[in-house]
Amino acid sequence: MSDNNQHANSWDTFWKGTSEASALNAGGANHPAHQAFWMSTFEQLKQQQEAFSILDIASGNGALVQIAHEVFNEQIMSFSCVDISDAAIKNIHKRFPNVNGIVSDANKIELPDNAFELVVSQYGIEYAGVDAIFEAARLVSEGGTIILVMHLKQSHIYTECQQSYTAIELLQQAAFIEKAKDMFSAGFAAVRGAPREAYDNAAKLLSPAISELENIMRQYGTEVAAGTISRLYNDIGNIHSNMPAYDPSEVLGWLDKMEAELEAYIRRMKSMCECAISQEAFEKINLKLIDMGFEIQISDKFYATGIKNPMAWSLIAKKKPNK
Repeated sequence: MSDNNQHANSWDTFWKGTSEASALNAGGANHPAHQAFWMSTFEQLKQQQEAFSILDIASGNGALVQIAHEVFNEQIMSFSCVDISDAAIKNIHKRFPNVNGIVSDANKIELPDNAFELVVSQYGIEYAGVDAIFEAARLVSEGGTIILVMHLKQSHIYTECQQSYTAIELLQQAAFIEKAKDMFSAGFAAVRGAPREAYDNAAKLLSPAISELENIMRQYGTEVAAGTISRLYNDIGNIHSNMPAYDPSEVLGWLDKMEAELEAYIRRMKSMCECAISQEAFEKINLKLIDMGFEIQISDKFYATGIKNPMAWSLIAKKKPNK
């Protein structure tokens, strides 16, 4: 499977599980400071123009769609969303039936030049690489605006993603879920009257993996990977302490689902780290946009109150009208 298809599949797994949020989400990306940034920025634009055609690239669950509708309301002439995940676009259509949803790689969007007064993206366009930013710029109309919030190397979110990636990787290396499935399979059989030997052996094999989870939580904290490791540890402990009360097929099915979700999650965390933009790369993006006829209005690191490290890059640029 190509990297591009793996990326699409990992986000499909994510968006199929939720229309709004997920237990396996990166916490920083949902910080209230992001909503405040977009609300304030959109309010300023609202005063400058009577109507907008808007494109949201890598739209995810439609967070920017919702904020834009709250701010611009009847000033929206049209709204289009692009995402590589079909599940994401379907989720948006459920909430916003009038939005034009497009399943597409952000590097090649089948839309005409200069088609939108406003092109936006929050933590998405950079996954497709730097060239996707210039593809987005192509779609901005003369006098229109592009607004991007993008992952920043060594940011607060970047550190979160690195730690989450490492923690889940250690969990996988310990084969925790695989060994838990073996233990529960043998344990449920013992509850039904089978000899305990297979269960006792499986429990002994699981014990070092449990110790590894405890080490992970000591090193990275119980909230690492959005608290998923802590919840997995506690839930398995609770089920194990009262196995006769649980349905074996439901428990084993849940573990299968968790295994698949964690595999998709670790790919997302890796992608987040790999797509993060360095200072040098960000400066080059600014210069290229200037060459394309844009005036840079805001180009800076984005901070949130109470968090020492920056959260992201914020970039706002306006395309100059042709003389």
